[in-house]
Amino acid sequence: MAEPPPPSIDQTSTSTSSSNTAITDLNIDSLVHCASYLNLRDISNMAMSCNHLKRVAYSDSIWQRFSRERWSEQISSSFPQASSVREAYLARHTALNQFKFIDPVVADLYTVAQPFNHLLLNDNDIIFSQGSLVDVMRIDSFSGGRASLLRLSDHRARITCIRLFPLVETSLYRSEAQRNDNVLVTSSCDHSIRLWWKGTCQRCFRGHNGPVSTLSDKLLGDGSGKIFASGGEDATVRLWSLSSTGKRGQQALKATLYGHEKPIVSMSVAGHKTSLLVSISKNSKVRVWDTIASSAVRSSCCVGVTSVPGVPVDMKCHESLVYVATGSSVVAIDLRSMQKVFTAAIHQGELYSFKALPSKSLICTGGTDRVMLWDIRRSSEPMRVLDGHTGAVTHLHVDPYKLVTGGVEDSYIHIWETDTGIQTNSLFCGSYASSSSLGCSAMAVNGCRIVTASCSEELGLIRYRDFSNATCHVSSDESTSMHFRPPEHNLHVWYACRHGAKAEMVWPGYSVWLSWRERERERGERSNLQTKAASSIRHVSSSLSSSTVSTSTCPPQSITVIHDLQFQCPLTISSSSSPIEMDGESLDGVLSSTQTNVYTAVLFYSSSCPFSNGIRTKFAALGTMFPQIRHVMVEQSSAMPSVLSRYGIHSVPSILIVNRMVKTRYHGPKSLSSFVQFYMRTTGLDPVVDLPEDQGNYSESGHVLLQPWKGNSAKEILMRELYLVFSALFLFLRVSLYFFPRIISNLIALWFAFVPHLNMGILGELSHLLGRVLHVIDFQKLWSKLKRCKTRNLHNGARNARVWASSLASVSLGETSSGRSVPLGDS
Repeated sequence: MAEPPPPSIDQTSTSTSSSNTAITDLNIDSLVHCASYLNLRDISNMAMSCNHLKRVAYSDSIWQRFSRERWSEQISSSFPQASSVREAYLARHTALNQFKFIDPVVADLYTVAQPFNHLLLNDNDIIFSQGSLVDVMRIDSFSGGRASLLRLSDHRARITCIRLFPLVETSLYRSEAQRNDNVLVTSSCDHSIRLWWKGTCQRCFRGHNGPVSTLSDKLLGDGSGKIFASGGEDATVRLWSLSSTGKRGQQALKATLYGHEKPIVSMSVAGHKTSLLVSISKNSKVRVWDTIASSAVRSSCCVGVTSVPGVPVDMKCHESLVYVATGSSVVAIDLRSMQKVFTAAIHQGELYSFKALPSKSLICTGGTDRVMLWDIRRSSEPMRVLDGHTGAVTHLHVDPYKLVTGGVEDSYIHIWETDTGIQTNSLFCGSYASSSSLGCSAMAVNGCRIVTASCSEELGLIRYRDFSNATCHVSSDESTSMHFRPPEHNLHVWYACRHGAKAEMVWPGYSVWLSWRERERERGERSNLQTKAASSIRHVSSSLSSSTVSTSTCPPQSITVIHDLQFQCPLTISSSSSPIEMDGESLDGVLSSTQTNVYTAVLFYSSSCPFSNGIRTKFAALGTMFPQIRHVMVEQSSAMPSVLSRYGIHSVPSILIVNRMVKTRYHGPKSLSSFVQFYMRTTGLDPVVDLPEDQGNYSESGHVLLQPWKGNSAKEILMRELYLVFSALFLFLRVSLYFFPRIISNLIALWFAFVPHLNMGILGELSHLLGRVLHVIDFQKLWSKLKRCKTRNLHNGARNARVWASSLASVSLGETSSGRSVPLGDS
């Protein structure tokens, strides 16, 4: 067969040129079609590669797809002034992040009147703490018409700090699906640190000799085996491993760093080297610790020390610099030389808050009635002075789009553009159901969402706002008078009163535009509203996305009636939902002074009983579900036997529901759902919030009570369940003797056959020595002396008793005779 002729020179050059075709040789339409399958990040990277691909990345068809995926078609066309779809997309994205709308989705949660310590906004969780309790609320449960509130109640004192750390850095990480999950770490004044995941305490870290005051803002170290740091009132910094196993965390403490003389106030991880930790104490001493170095010598980890004037407020690390806010100034310190580089800001008056945005060289300081925005490259004078606040500005948030400010004396949260300092919005964080004003106790911002916490003498309020699908822009007239316009438009509200007779949930899907005069007029119509308000859950079905808006601003639609909250959340709150610990005498006093129609739930328990510890956790959950019932706990040792018999308590744990008319004791399964049915059957009240069943299966230390063998090693089971191990060993021996009765005789024969006999002479010498000791010591004489001493003491006591009796008798006779002589003399 003949071979094919070799290719010609023209064919070779053509194939070579075709193989060297670059991507830029393709036409624009083909490239746009290929780029339509990329995500937003890839499109942004492609636009930075070259000018040809930049034109492809700016194509309208690509950005129309992004706009349709994120918003509706009508929303994406609400920026007619933009020259391209990309510019309209970016303009709307910026406006949403700057809160330039008046119709966000709003959800309100009313709590007990207790100050809020901390507030976090996660992807789908709102995390807040009040006292020793941490509550987690699922954001996606708002649309379901029922609250999903999870209470974490293992701490026994006030929460001092809350942090979120990646789950992948802990020993709890199991699969790739959990890569984006976070664990919650809390510190408390009860000297402990707890790690939470899936609503339960997974680790308990103990080691501080006083209250734990703060936690590091990030994890320390590179690669695997990262650690976090804690600072306490004992002036020590302690390093903890997240990869340790075991609920008690005995092996988690890696090092204790000494050197501070006062309690630790704040800690931050260095930006240029993640093994460096910066801490500041109450006396404004700044120390830098190398957490990789050995801590065998107390202060060997300290690699730098300096001090700054004034009371410490906060600090922030960026690269090799740390910005420390103390007194009335912000100082930048170089962590490599521990020298003060420059003074970034000098505030007029005392500083109350501080935030830094190093990517834009900006620093924000909060003082009295004003906020100052500084450019750290020109620190001689502030770049912007933002007025219009009331009282001290204690809360700040700054990101590339906006600056959010608020204070405990100001009922409004103010939003400003980061670049220009122009105010874009003002959000009301108070409650219309409270007669007293509520300032902002805590604040958290995450992109287009914001959550605020406020508290008055009557109630507490958590308000969540989501601007992701907002449509109504803030007009120019409203932006000039923020305080006199209504706070939201197209209001979607979820009300949950945790201390009323029933939770009231309202989802108004209509537009709400309520002026201040109309609101005052509606307060006069409160009596009519209360008769019309339903006492059960109402769900007005309508969604924000279904409302059609044809213009960039929504016309006001006035209504005359809005649901008042006072009916749903009464302003007179008799007690909190947390159980009260008392003794038997106090219990009698409380129950005797209780009104006839008021119920009180009493838990009798024993602190040494593991079943009582599990019931205590469920009892605390019942206090949250039935806050209108007073919950009291009585420890068995603090009550007299007469008190226990009076209430019919023969075993612990026991739960009673008592009022002035009846006492009902619970008999049945020890599950949370059974307790709820007992409460509903006895009192006729419904729970105001649902709590998961598995929350009550954990004791104070985080141990699973109903599953003691799951996920534990043999050593942990042996140390914790010693009596159970001995019981199992005894049963095993009894079963062995039953099936093998001759095993004992065989073991005895084996002992005498292989074990060498004891030297009985040694026992004889010991018995002889013992006899000599008994001969020297006269035990009969000692016993007679002891008996004589006891008899003498008894006679002395009887003699003293007769003397006291005779003296008391003489006094009483004298008083009687003198008392009788008075009327005789008068007569």
